[in-house]
Amino acid sequence: MGPDPARSWRFSVAVLALGLGLWLASGPLVAPPALTLVALALIAIYGELRSLYVAGYGALNLGECLYFGATLCWGPTTGALLTALLGLTSDRLNRKRPVVLTFNLGWSLVTFTLVGMVARGADLSAPTRLLAAVLTYAVTAGALQAAAQSYFEGLSFHHTARMQFQGLKLQVPAVLTLGTLCSHLLLLAPWAVLLMVFPVEITSAYVRIRELHTSLQAAHRQLQEAQARMLAGERQASLGVMAAGVAHEINNPLAAMATTLHMLRRRPDDTACLELLEKGISRCQGITTRMLAYSRGPGTGQDRADLAAVLSDALLFTEVQLRKTPDLAGLPPVACEPGELVQVLTNLLSNAHQVGPEVEVSARASGATVELEVRDFGPGIPAEIRSRLFEPFFTTRPVGQGTGLGLFLARGIAERAGGSLELAATGPGGSTFRLLLPAVGNR
Repeated sequence: MGPDPARSWRFSVAVLALGLGLWLASGPLVAPPALTLVALALIAIYGELRSLYVAGYGALNLGECLYFGATLCWGPTTGALLTALLGLTSDRLNRKRPVVLTFNLGWSLVTFTLVGMVARGADLSAPTRLLAAVLTYAVTAGALQAAAQSYFEGLSFHHTARMQFQGLKLQVPAVLTLGTLCSHLLLLAPWAVLLMVFPVEITSAYVRIRELHTSLQAAHRQLQEAQARMLAGERQASLGVMAAGVAHEINNPLAAMATTLHMLRRRPDDTACLELLEKGISRCQGITTRMLAYSRGPGTGQDRADLAAVLSDALLFTEVQLRKTPDLAGLPPVACEPGELVQVLTNLLSNAHQVGPEVEVSARASGATVELEVRDFGPGIPAEIRSRLFEPFFTTRPVGQGTGLGLFLARGIAERAGGSLELAATGPGGSTFRLLLPAVGNR
C-alpha cells in the first residue's frame, strides 16, 4: 500500500510546528559577519548538491557538517535558522516536493536547535560536550529521517530506522571531524572553509572510480559469459555437422558388419568373417573416439596439432569430397589446440561445400609458418558483403540455418594461436580462404 498524501502533510506540518516552537524558545540571534555568511552559504549549498553515498556506510552530506559547525559558533538560534534557510535554497534547486520542503524546514529547526542547546557555551576543545552534541544530532536527525521515509514512501519505520542507523557509521565521524574543523575555520578564517571542497571532491572521485571499476568488472563478466554462450552455440552447431558426418561414416562399417554376422550364422568357424568384424568395430571405435575428443572442446593442454590428422577428422565430420587429396606429409605440426583447429577447418570446409560440390585444399610450409588454403569453385563473394564476413552474427544463410559466428570464431582461434585467417581471393572462379599458423618445428 502506498503512502497517504494527507497523512504525509500532517506529519510534515507537525515537525515544522515542533521546530518553530523549539527555535523560538532557544534564545537570541547572533549576527555573524557578512563575508562569513557568504562563504558558509557557498560551501553549504555546494555540500548539499554534492552529497556523497558510500556503499555500506551511507550518505555523507558536507552541508550538514557545516551546519553543525555554524551552530557551535553562533548558538542554537542562529545555527538552526542558517540551516533552515540554506537547506531550503538547496531543496528548491533540487526541485523537491512541497511536502518534503515543509518537513526539511522543520527537521532543520528541530535538529540543530537541540544540537545548539546541548553544545551551548561549550569550549570547542571540550570532547564530552562535542560528543554529546554529535549524538544529539545523530539520534534526532536519524529518527526524523526514518519517520519521514516511513510517511513519504510507505515503508515500515523499522526498515527505515535500520537504514538510518547504518548511515551513522559515516555520518557521526564526519560531523564530529568536519563540523569541529568548520567551526574553527569560521571563527579564525571564514573564507578558508572553502578549502573543505578539495578533500570532499577527492573522496567523491575515489568513490566514483571504485564504482566505475566495479561496474566495469561486472560488464567484463557479462561479456565473458556472453562469449561463452556464443562459443557454446557455435560448437553445438559444429557438433550437428559432425554428427551427420559421423553417422554417415559409421553406417558403412555397420552395414559390412551386419553382412558379416549373417555369414557367421552360416559358417561359425570362418576366421575371415571374424577379422572383418574386428576391423569394422575398430573403425567405429576410432571414429567415435575422435568425435568425443573434439566434443570435449579445448583445454586438453595440447598446443600442437598434426595438420594431416586434423584435416582428416574435419573431412570425416563434414562429408566433403575434395577435388584432389593434398600432400601434407612433409608439413610440420602447427601451434594450435587440435580440437579448435578441427572447428576452424570444419567451418571452412562446410562453407565451401555449400557453394558447390567441389572443394580444393592446399597447404605449404613457408619458413616458420604453415599456410593452408580452402577454395570453392562458386560465383565468388559479392563486394558489398566482403568486409562483413568476419563480423559476429553476420550470415547470408536463411534464418535458423546459421549462427553467423563460424568465421568470427575461426578467426579468433587462429589469432589466439598466433596466426591469421583471411579471404585471400574471390571472383567468378571461386573464393579462397587462407589460414596461417605458426609451425612448431620439423617432425
